[in-house]
Amino acid sequence: MFGYSAKNESTGQTLTAAAPQSNTPNIWSMGATYNNGPIYVGAGYEKHKGTRVGAAAQTAATIIPTDTGWNINAAYKFEPIRFKLGAIYERLTYGSTGAGDTKRNSYGFFGDWNIQGPHTLRLGYTVAGDSSGGGGAVGKIGSSTAAATVANAGLPGVLFNANDNGAKLYAIQYAYALSKRTEVNVFYVRLDNDQGGLYRIQTNGTTNTGQDQNAYGMQLRHTF
Repeated sequence: MFGYSAKNESTGQTLTAAAPQSNTPNIWSMGATYNNGPIYVGAGYEKHKGTRVGAAAQTAATIIPTDTGWNINAAYKFEPIRFKLGAIYERLTYGSTGAGDTKRNSYGFFGDWNIQGPHTLRLGYTVAGDSSGGGGAVGKIGSSTAAATVANAGLPGVLFNANDNGAKLYAIQYAYALSKRTEVNVFYVRLDNDQGGLYRIQTNGTTNTGQDQNAYGMQLRHTF
């Protein structure tokens, strides 16, 4: 599998002789899978160029940041007990315009157990590691500031390690198959942020650094 996005027209940037570069972001990705009997293996790679450059005028010395990410995942189905075990490993690298790249690793384990007949239980455990490097705060992967400790907005007067910004996600789901292509399921998810973690399950309202979140719900899924 392969994908590429055409360059988009730059927005809100002044181009002059002193600032000849324009922000023409592009994204490309590639992936491969192998699926044979009880074994599944997949891998993917993606590259983003210039997708996080601001609208301010660029100078000739401006470095357009490039972000990359890759992952490898695998699963094996134990037929006698109708249980599938999966795992994934991911590495993200966020380019910087000066202070060095920010990097983050994560991994997860997943189980899918067809208990009996229409009843299925699914479990998931995902760990986002602490970021490293000098690129500062990037999206929701936390801050890699050089300062050892910073103030916590949610807990006035409390300091925490700015690089302690990982998180853990726990998920459990029960599914009932109404037919071969339709199921109804209920689920519960819990997110545990480290002291400097900025991950979110939902973004409505203000969520402070290090705040944990919970979510539950019900779904009806049909495969066409």
